[in-house]
Amino acid sequence: MANYIHPAQLWVASRDKLVAEVKNYLQSIFCNKNCGNTCTICKQIENNQHHSVYWAQPENQYTVEDTQVIIKKMSLQLNVDEKFFIILDKADYLTPLCANSLLKSLEEPPAGYHFILLAQKKDLILPTISSRCLIKILEDNFNIDENILTNFILENIDNFNASKLIKILDDNKFHERDCQEIIDVLILKLKQKYKSELANNNFDSVQKNLNLLQKVTNLSRKLPMPGSNKLFWKNLYLTLCSSKH
Repeated sequence: MANYIHPAQLWVASRDKLVAEVKNYLQSIFCNKNCGNTCTICKQIENNQHHSVYWAQPENQYTVEDTQVIIKKMSLQLNVDEKFFIILDKADYLTPLCANSLLKSLEEPPAGYHFILLAQKKDLILPTISSRCLIKILEDNFNIDENILTNFILENIDNFNASKLIKILDDNKFHERDCQEIIDVLILKLKQKYKSELANNNFDSVQKNLNLLQKVTNLSRKLPMPGSNKLFWKNLYLTLCSSKH
């Protein structure tokens, strides 16, 4: 069973790490030349153009149409020993409806077909999906750094800098579902500042931090939908800057 490949694998790491690792893995499967990733097959895999690999890459949440495309891909009977890999990027964007439509395929795909699901956080994957997968944690201590974003916001309330905010969001690949954790850290820091200013009788700063705390609390009641992460944080940051006094 040395060459056995599990029908469904769930890989967990940062997105850049996942993409690099899965491409290396596919190159090891399809290229037997030990070419150093320079042959036509390896280049096709690197550019997401290999005929035996399908990348599902939704902009937002997966739709029924997305899963129908995947199921249709598996309707073609493969030759003996032929392999076809379906890569589900952002697997934590699978809605319950879409996940349910793939359960049978994940558990018993047609001969030769294999799934690799990519996610940044295992606990965001539906249990019905993860229970059918061989799970590989590629980065044990991969965690978001909430302080990068919260520190920037608190330190730049008096100097609105949207381009810097967008760069932080792009560089750190924050997930929409990370928002609650980041908001919680932001609220905690505002409470700490509020208590510190109150203890020092800095009443102007006390009122300012109280206003900011109320704004963040109100905004936290409506977290971003998939695809609206940058807009959410830009609006939150703008709201805080406009209410600093």
